[in-house]
Amino acid sequence: MIGDDDPEEAPAPEGDWTVSAFMAAPAVVSGSDTVLKVCELMSGGRIGQILVAPEGWRGGAQACPEPAGIFTERDLIRALVRHRVGLLELPVSAVMTSPVVGVGPDEDILHAADLMTLLRCRRLPVVREGLLVGVVTRGRVMEAQARRLALLARQNRDLERQAEHDPLTGLGNRALFTRVLAHELDGARVHGGGVSVLEIDIDHFKRVNDSLGHPAGDRVLAGLARVLRRELRRADLAARVGGEEFAVVLGRGAGDPKAVAEKLRRAVAAEDFGAPGAELRVSVSVGCATSRPGEDGEALFARVDAALYRAKNLGRDRVEAEA
Repeated sequence: MIGDDDPEEAPAPEGDWTVSAFMAAPAVVSGSDTVLKVCELMSGGRIGQILVAPEGWRGGAQACPEPAGIFTERDLIRALVRHRVGLLELPVSAVMTSPVVGVGPDEDILHAADLMTLLRCRRLPVVREGLLVGVVTRGRVMEAQARRLALLARQNRDLERQAEHDPLTGLGNRALFTRVLAHELDGARVHGGGVSVLEIDIDHFKRVNDSLGHPAGDRVLAGLARVLRRELRRADLAARVGGEEFAVVLGRGAGDPKAVAEKLRRAVAAEDFGAPGAELRVSVSVGCATSRPGEDGEALFARVDAALYRAKNLGRDRVEAEA
């Protein structure tokens, strides 16, 4: 017998789903070994199935050829019924009934999983160029399946985040803003109260891009997102809904939306958005409104937008509330 089915080997590299990434050292005996010896090895190693090499194989440094079969606990029970006397002295190849199907080390681990299901076995030999190089067990297959499912779930979450978040600022995008606003309005219809929304526009943002370049404009956009995350509560949602336009859905308990908007306006005015050694200050105009009974998101945002344009028309760097 060589090796052991060691489940403590290093985990496979992320994204490697080949059999070789999950195989273990094989537990294998020669077909000429007696049933007694094989049963002792299975008992000592707590192994329910063991690979059987051709009878000519003697172990040691000699490479093991492709196994001739797998000896299982069920084989032992069937042999007891047939032979009864002298069973333990028989070579294991004489009572081995389970056929063996090998897999290549470069095959997908899911192929090994399918074979295990079809053959109702707990391990498969891994064979390269006619030689045994390892074994893949049901435990390793289950590990691979669990890891692949976890990876798919993580990728799905990443895709969902990309679909609803702005890549430059990390804030929500218009789709997420619209969905959250509709959810909050539905809650307000059930529980009462209103939902407050702010719309924020960076004053003279085109001048920043035209005079300092788009990298400076990107720093301003990312910096404004940083200010919003710092000044708002976790219950509030900030989103980038246009080029230099941001919107905020204030969660319950936020207080007067105009006061929140004024706090944000002052925080932006105090922030330096420039590169190191190059100061850059900007201001924002903010419009805000609170939903009316039965009002939908589109109607509410239209009133917020009207308040924002009034703030811009009245000189910018100010907050206007829509009644």
